[in-house]
Order: sequence, then C-alpha cells, then structure tokens
Amino acid sequence: MLLILSKSFAAEISTVTFTKLIDGATPLFDTTETLDSFIDPSISNGLVTFVGQNISGFNQTDIYTIDSDGTNLKKIAGLSTMVPGNSTTFSNISSPRASNDEVVFIGSYSDSDSGEFRSGVYKAKPASSIITIANSGTTLPNSSNNFSNGFESPTQLINNKFAFIGSGIGTNRGIFVADENNNISTLLAPGPIQQLNNAEFFRIRGLSGSGDKVAFYGAYQDGGQFSNEGIFIASENGLELVANLDSMIPGTSGTLSDINSVSYSGNNIVFQGEDADRNQGLYRRLADGSLEVVANKDSIFPGFEAESVFFGYGYSVNENGEIVFQMSATTVDGETIDGLFFEKDGDISKILYTSDSLDGIILDQFFGINFNSNNEGFEGNQLIFETTSAITNERALYLAEITVVPIPGAFLLFGTAILGLVGITKRNSVK
Repeated sequence: MLLILSKSFAAEISTVTFTKLIDGATPLFDTTETLDSFIDPSISNGLVTFVGQNISGFNQTDIYTIDSDGTNLKKIAGLSTMVPGNSTTFSNISSPRASNDEVVFIGSYSDSDSGEFRSGVYKAKPASSIITIANSGTTLPNSSNNFSNGFESPTQLINNKFAFIGSGIGTNRGIFVADENNNISTLLAPGPIQQLNNAEFFRIRGLSGSGDKVAFYGAYQDGGQFSNEGIFIASENGLELVANLDSMIPGTSGTLSDINSVSYSGNNIVFQGEDADRNQGLYRRLADGSLEVVANKDSIFPGFEAESVFFGYGYSVNENGEIVFQMSATTVDGETIDGLFFEKDGDISKILYTSDSLDGIILDQFFGINFNSNNEGFEGNQLIFETTSAITNERALYLAEITVVPIPGAFLLFGTAILGLVGITKRNSVK
C-alpha cells in the first residue's frame, strides 16, 4: 500500500517499509517464554541488539541479537550469566552494542566475596564465554590507579575497536578505547584539559563513535567561575569543540542555554539544544564549523504548524547526513503530535505517528514509539524502534527501511499543487 501525505516543500518522496522483528507473542526458541519489552535497541551492519525483558511472567532480563529480517534470534547474556572471575551472576545488564559478531555491554553485580557493588565492561559472542574488558579491579592505562564503577556508553569504532566511559578511584571521568585484542588505551584522560584552560570534565555522557573518533557531551567548570557544557570530539589528535553555551543559535542573536546528547556518523554531527526561553532545536555542525537548524518550532513540518516542540534524546544521523528524530509537537491548533520524522537536505518527512496503527495495532498516544536514546538506532537506511499498543500495552520491535527517491521537476510542481508529497509503503497497512 502507498500512502501519500501532505508536504508542501518536498524535494523527495520517501517510502518506508516496516518489518516487525519480534513482539510479546513471539516464543523464545523452543519454550513458551516471551518478552514484554525491548530496551535500548541498536543496529550495526544489519545486526540488531537489544535488552529483552519479561518481568511479568519469568522475571528475566537478557541481551539478544536478531538479524534485520527478523530471523536468527540469539541470546547473548543475562541475569543468569556468571560474572567472569566471580561466583555470582549479573544483577543488571545494559547498553549492548554489536561489533561484527561480538556484543559489548555494561554489567553490574554484587561481589561474591566482599558483597560490594561492582560493574564492568564485557564482551560476548553467542554460545561463548564472557570476556572482561575492564572492571573495578582493572588498572587504568599508564597508571597505578584502578577503574571505579562508573562505566557507561560503549560505542563502536573502526577495526573492531570500541570506546567507553570510565573513571579512576577519586578521579573524574575519561574516555577509553579497547581494541580487538581487548587492550585498553586512553582517548581522553581524566584531569585538566589544556584546550579548556585546564578545566576538568565533571560530567561525560552519550558517546557516539565514527571512524576512530568519539563525539560526546561534556560539562566542565569554565575558568573556575561557572559551569559550561558542550559537544566535543575526542581523537588521537586531541579535543575538538563542536558547540558550547557560547555558541550562537543560527538565525538569532542568542546563544545556546542548554545542550544535550550527540549523534555522530561519517563527518556528520547532530545534537539537541535550547535557547534562553527553553525552546528546543536540533542542530547540525557544518563543514566550516558553523551550526545549522535541523528542526525547531519554526520548521516546516508535514501537515501541521508547530507552536512548540520537544525532542528528548531520540535522534540519530547516518553516514549520508540523513537524520531521524522522535518529536512531540503542540500545534498552533492545540493538537499534540508525537512521532518519528526524517530529515534530508532541509526537508522534513513523516515516518510514523502515534496516531497511526501498525499491523492493525493502535499505538499509545504518548508512549507508542520509543526510538533509541543511545543515538545508534539508525544506520544506512535502516531504523530500529520499539512500539507500544494503546489497547493491550503490548510492545514490539520494528525495523523501518527508508528509501529516498528524487522527484522530477514536473512532478514536484504537481506535488506543490496537492500540498506536497511524502509516501509511506508498508508490508502491512498504516491507517
């Protein structure tokens, strides 16, 4: 089915094909067990990784991989998995990221000897033992100090490397890289940063890797007088500032008053920020270092005019500079629109609204779509997200494939006459 929607300024027509990978009715392997939520999904080279939970029936939390066509479901690790070098199991697992056939994740547990809380970064393959990359007993590179428990945000790099956030005992956070042989090096050391006048990051979050570089959100004391925050790129060549609270908002005379997480792919960088009146916007960094608005309340959206918009953390850019974002908008008519959108070359298209139905399921008005907040849910033309039914509260994991086709000039004139075009194609109809 092809559905044509309004878009008065379109330069492309986007066709989107939705495939349900797994839902609450899908039996796990040869059992009667099912999952009731699909948390933190990401996609890498066509392999989808997620945390699956069933807290209502079997009280389980496990990491799974599944191919992008919905086949080859595999369990990687879970709360019944033994912690390497310890006689206990994991008490929590999170942030799984795939790198070829391996999955990196954050795990925590209560030490079997001391009873103290411990956490670490681990690597696993299907039907293989778990490997410890770093935990609170691991020595920091080029230091006599050990890591503490502040591990977060693994992200994939080139050559089977991945980066993660860690901190030493009594130190602020830094960024570290593990290679394919599990050797750890320092990308951004905890401590004074020369490019920031020897200020220290007291908060680092939301790593997003591209090549051998890592973009991240960092907060720091600027000159020891007040806090500043920004988006940065860390590499072997040092630290690069993308934007901070001194950066001008495009088209205004004001600066950013708040900055959130970043998505980084190829040379493309996208982040969310606010102005002094708390109006949110998505921004991209251009090749010359300046900023450009991707979307804000003044943007042209398909079929409505926005009074205010809220982006949260659900946005991601691919290597081609195309952007997918989740947004909740209040229109000038007082209507609330919540959904997924696609941006390319300044044009914004609808992917899916919570007012739609998917495979005959009416989506929940506010929580019907959960796009990955780790900004690694969009790769190439493939997007991974979770849905929630408004009637049964049942959740499902979907893959959307987005195809962008240039519109000939004559067809574009016709499209303008009918208030534009954006198409959505589905294996099962959208209503």
